[in-house]
Amino acid sequence: MGKGVCLKLPFSIFDFIIAYYIKGLKEQLKLEILKCLKGKSFFHIKKIYSIMITQITEALQIGYNAYKKKG
Repeated sequence: MGKGVCLKLPFSIFDFIIAYYIKGLKEQLKLEILKCLKGKSFFHIKKIYSIMITQITEALQIGYNAYKKKG
């Protein structure tokens, strides 16, 4: 499906490649996680907070639902 999270020090990355293929997914994401967006689908997270973990989980669910809907 094209998603991934890599948690390593000193920063973490979140690759949300499904947003590259399905238009409109990024608009459904929350502000805190969007601030970390670099490029079209790559998030560079320098400090991870509990709200960001929640938003990453929500983004994964949004991407999964869009993937299932598109087929």
